[in-house]
Formats: sequence, structure tokens, C-alpha cells
Amino acid sequence: MQGRDTTPPFTSTMRSAETSAGATTAVSPLASIGAIGSPSRKLQMGTKNLSLDPVWSQPPITDIEFALLRNAALPEIARTNGLDHEIVIVDPSTSPAEPAHDDLCTRICECAKRLSLRTIVIGHRDSREFGGGGFSRALAEIAAMPDAQQAEAFAQLRERVSWVISATRFSRKRHLFFPVCDASLYAIVVELLAQQPAASRPFVHLATWWDAETMPNRQRFAALERIGSAIHQLNSERTSTFLYAWTRPLAQRLSQAFGIPVVPLDTPPEIALAAPTDAAPGRFTLGYFSAPTAKNGFHNLPAVIRAVNAAMPNPRQVRFVVQVRPNPSGAPLPDDVLTTRAALAALPERNVSLIDDYLSRSVYLSALQQVDAVLLPVEGLAEHHSVLALHAMAAGKVVLTLGGTTFAGTVRNRVVSCPSVEALGDAVRRLAEDPNASRTAARLARTTYWSSVRPSRLFAQLLYGPLIIGGAEGGSSV
Repeated sequence: MQGRDTTPPFTSTMRSAETSAGATTAVSPLASIGAIGSPSRKLQMGTKNLSLDPVWSQPPITDIEFALLRNAALPEIARTNGLDHEIVIVDPSTSPAEPAHDDLCTRICECAKRLSLRTIVIGHRDSREFGGGGFSRALAEIAAMPDAQQAEAFAQLRERVSWVISATRFSRKRHLFFPVCDASLYAIVVELLAQQPAASRPFVHLATWWDAETMPNRQRFAALERIGSAIHQLNSERTSTFLYAWTRPLAQRLSQAFGIPVVPLDTPPEIALAAPTDAAPGRFTLGYFSAPTAKNGFHNLPAVIRAVNAAMPNPRQVRFVVQVRPNPSGAPLPDDVLTTRAALAALPERNVSLIDDYLSRSVYLSALQQVDAVLLPVEGLAEHHSVLALHAMAAGKVVLTLGGTTFAGTVRNRVVSCPSVEALGDAVRRLAEDPNASRTAARLARTTYWSSVRPSRLFAQLLYGPLIIGGAEGGSSV
């Protein structure tokens, strides 16, 4: 099978994002540089001279970022001056009920678009961003079913994953990326790969943000150690299956659980928040735009806001914008959420604005840019995954939380974790005393974030191993 890519076409159930990501255009770098009147530049990295095409240097893509991706894929780029690869994102949990999954796919696709890498997303058929995918039930929905129905649901999931893997046999240019695996996905994918001859297995990348102890479906499926042993057996025949985690500490813990290496992945940034913006003038504004759940600290909001108002000489100097996101299914909100909402509406200072609606992505990002800080009063979680916290980093906003909580993928000095509700109220008072200084610090934090983050690093990590392996097998196989 060497010398050509024998990837069969995808079925109609798979939604291609090639039109948005765009294919790599074969344009001479020298011609492009001459057209804009810029001299040709070389970037020295190790012992290799790496040509810099200006298409890669548009903000926030920087010289070193292009060097990272090109260095990872140097054998192929040396021949074609481009990457002819396709990332197929497979996530059965993309659904209206799990916006974090949709958001992760969106961020990955946006980063791929800037690098002219083609992407395909295979998700839940009813997801907001990626509807028309190949999955009829989200993993979270299956876990909530009675035991008698779960077996049939997992069988349907296995069938659809089998189609995806079968459609990618023998390909060395199409990469299957499962960004949020639980125990069921690990077990199903490994079982299906074991049924294929080693030469036909595609490159499969399995990532997760779940810890071993809290991973869904871990009781129903094989232990992670057994799954790790099966992956080791697969890779001893031909290396094609790679394990990742979305943070370095999580990767270290999962390496012990699986018994084989798990590589940390860089969290893709939110490209739409790269452009500099200013918070709205007037009062110091704090925003809560997460799902109204105890996991996100929604129930702590009334106590936090009372503590802030008590600490402020004039509570009207501070404004809170709280989204009470409706249930995606249309069902009424739980009683505890409604009780918390009523408590927020009854605060005597009347400095809380409630949003009882689902915000479109563009409106949500605009609202995030206009607040001064993000409020996430989560208590005592060592490593909480929050889309809002990641977006706050991209926009330069400080995140206020409780009890030593840390957020995966965030910059540590932009998260203020207070030991108590009263301490959080005092922290807000200090920030609100000089809003201009807080906004200047936010602009500096945003600039610092975008000078260090590299959207290409994710793909350099994903492609590096397969390209090196392909080069070892022979250049024609890549």
C-alpha cells in the first residue's frame, strides 16, 4: 500500500468541514513574498533552515509557531512545501446538552483553518455546531439509560465507530482524533483496531480530560490497565495508536493508570478572542456565563455577591451579569437552580442582571470581552475543566474562584482562588477600586497570552509521531 493514499470516501453521515478549513493551496512561497514586497526570511532552528511563508505569519501565527509545525513535519514539507493531512475529530458527546464538547471541536477546527489543515467533525446528529454527524445518542445520554437499554446503545455506538475506522483503513494522511474519551470509547476503539490487520490500521489519537477515578463507564468496561496493555500489543505490531491528556498532571496520572505513556496536549485557544478589545466603561462588571450547576459553583453566587456588596463602600460600583442557561431539552430547570435564581433576583442592591436565555456563540464572546472579570465560584477542585475559564484567558480576563480550585489550561497568575466567600468579596473590592488599572492589566495579560500560545502546537504534537514513523517506514508511505 505504499506510494499512495487509499483512503475510501466518507459516507454521507459524516459532515465535512473542508469548505471552512480550506485545502492547502500550492502557491510558491517566493512568489507570495515577492507579491507583498517583503524579503525572503529564514528561521534557524537546530541545524535546519526553515523557510517562512508569510501566510503563516498572520497574527496570532508567529515565526516560531510555523517552525514548530514545519519541524515536526519536515520530511513531507521538504517534498511538497505543505501538509496534505486531514484531522477527523470523532466525538460522540457533541450535543446541545454538552456545549463544552462543541466548543472544543470549534477551537480545534479554527486552529486547523489558520494552518490550512482540513478537518472533519463526526459528532451527535443534533449538536448545535456539528449536526448531521454519525451518532444518534451522546455518551452522557447512554450512561443515564437503564442497564437493559445500555447494551443496545453501546452496540450502536460501536457500529458507528466501526464505520469511521473502516473508512480510514490504509490511510497515512487521515488521522482519527477522539478528543474526549471515556472508558467505553477507549475499549470500543481498541477492540475494533485489534480486529484489523496491522498494515491497515489508521493513525488513531485518543485524548481525554477525565481522570482515571472519575472517568464515565469505567465500571462497565475493562480497567484502564487492561486497555493500556491492549494498546501496547497493537503498537508492538505497528505503532499507530497514541494516548493524550489535556493537561500535563493528568497525563502523568493516566500514564500510571494505563501503564503506557500518555502525552500532554496543549489546549487549543479561542481564535475569535485574539483581537484586542476593551471592557465596557462604567461600573466594574463581573460575568458568570457557565451552566447553572453545582459543579460550576452556581449555587454559591448569592453568597459571593452578598460578600462583595458588603465589602464595597458603594455596591452600585459593581455589576454582576449572570446567565441562567435554560435546559437544552426544553425541560424546566431544577428546583435548586430556580431557588438560586430567585435569591439573585431578590438581592436588595439590585446590581445583578440575569440572562434567561441561551447566548449564541458570537453574543457570548462579545459579552465576555465586555466584562472586567469572570466569576466561577467553584470550590476545592484540583483541576476543573471550564470552557469559560479558557475563554477568559484568551480575552485577558481574570478568573475569580474559591477554595484552591485550578482550571486546566489556564495561566496561573490570572486565576484568583480565594479561601472563603469573604476573601473573594475583598478581592473584588480591590479590583473595583481602580478599574482602569484592572483593565490595563487585562490588556497586558491578553497580549502576553497570545505572544506565548501557539495554535499549531496541538497539530505538531498529533502529527509528529506518525510522520516520524512514516519516515522510518519509507518516505512514500507518508
